[in-house]
Amino acid sequence: MLTGTRSEWLAWRLALTSFTLAALTGAFMRFGLYLGFPAGLRFTDVRHAHSHLMFFAWATPALMLCAHAALKSVGRRLPGGAALAVAAAVAGLLAYVPFLLSGYDLMRIGDAELPVSMMASGLNGIVWYGFALLYLWGSRGVRRSTTLRLMDGAVAMLVISTVGVILLMLESMSGTATSASVAANAEFYTSLFSDGWFGLGIVAGLALAYVPGRGGFGSIGPRWLGLATWSLVVGLTARSGARLLTHSQPEAGL
Repeated sequence: MLTGTRSEWLAWRLALTSFTLAALTGAFMRFGLYLGFPAGLRFTDVRHAHSHLMFFAWATPALMLCAHAALKSVGRRLPGGAALAVAAAVAGLLAYVPFLLSGYDLMRIGDAELPVSMMASGLNGIVWYGFALLYLWGSRGVRRSTTLRLMDGAVAMLVISTVGVILLMLESMSGTATSASVAANAEFYTSLFSDGWFGLGIVAGLALAYVPGRGGFGSIGPRWLGLATWSLVVGLTARSGARLLTHSQPEAGL
């Protein structure tokens, strides 16, 4: 998949470093439940640091490299693909400490209290939007292969999931966040990010690795696979959107 450029190998190294740090944080979190957390750290904040590092800086850079390779397989390129993967890993690492120390709460810096973790999440979001725009530009007009059909859906899910991040940021900065609203917005983001962006992106990677140049998986052609992919995108969005409405507007439970 990789051409071996310095930027690509740097992105992989940063992603693997992030995975290792996240794994150690997960172990620390579990031992902390038994032995207690030092320096005033809280379980929920450590959990957020662990999960966001896995989301931001482990799987996401790898899938960006996958999208880069998918476009190269059809004679196109993702402009700045490897650099985007590096930026995603770095931005994810920058968000680790704020989430570890304060979670979704405000962090005191001097005399000010700032939503530093949300600001760091916004930085990650800028990288994601940049990636989505460049993927759209790089793939315009190309005949869709199996991998690209799946990757199209994955990128769409990445963008849609950021609605939850935006709501978290707005409520945190305005001081209107509640435990219920934070949980609801975070669930919208994490569900679509993991089920959609990760799920479809990983299957796209498998398609690139195991069915290069073929029309689809077995007898499933790219067109039918595209229909299935977009049906899944719509279904996942409707499911998570309904959950979000139920949390924020109880009368909309139906």
